[in-house]
Amino acid sequence: MIDNSINQIVFSSTCAVYGNPNVKSISEQTKPIPINPYGNSKLQADLEISNFTEKHNLNSISLRFFNVAGSYTNKLSQFFGELHKNETHLIPRILAQRNIEVYGSDFNTHDGTCVRDYVHVIDIAHAIRLSLENKTSPGHRIYNLGSGIGASVQEIIQVTQSILNTEITWKSGKRRAGDPDYLVSDSSLARKELGWATRFDLKQIIADTQKFIQKNL
Repeated sequence: MIDNSINQIVFSSTCAVYGNPNVKSISEQTKPIPINPYGNSKLQADLEISNFTEKHNLNSISLRFFNVAGSYTNKLSQFFGELHKNETHLIPRILAQRNIEVYGSDFNTHDGTCVRDYVHVIDIAHAIRLSLENKTSPGHRIYNLGSGIGASVQEIIQVTQSILNTEITWKSGKRRAGDPDYLVSDSSLARKELGWATRFDLKQIIADTQKFIQKNL
């Protein structure tokens, strides 16, 4: 970037940098204490961007995504979504398998399953576009991107059942190492400074994910 006189960078970071903060709403002021290698690697990248931004007078933005899901169709009618050979993400896993193992049911949440903040991939794309168009003064800005609404694993299963009109069976398994209890975003800074807001709710996220999986399976 420096060698080619490029002074703007938008980096895809993650809420995993915060670890298990034990707060109901995570702002950019929440101290990042990652508890897994993925979160730690993203935090190290954020710190490096901060250092280089200060040294070279760059315009830098780190977007800390919460749980991204959904699908979209582009102007050429091409359909894009998430479909891994070994799926680990909750929503596509429920939709594809209809019978799942829940990784832990003894979290410190209202129903014992972990709570996450889900945000549509189209809303994420909109935030990236707004960031690229941002022409404020040089510096490194960090924004959390989420809906601000938490949903537990059990609640995801219930909403999915209502959309599919079929029963989802599940059993409780062991926790995964490094899984926090509760990750929900305070995205008020992104609303204030980027003019960003989510447009798609959880039902739409799950319905759009289902359309993609149905087409591909």
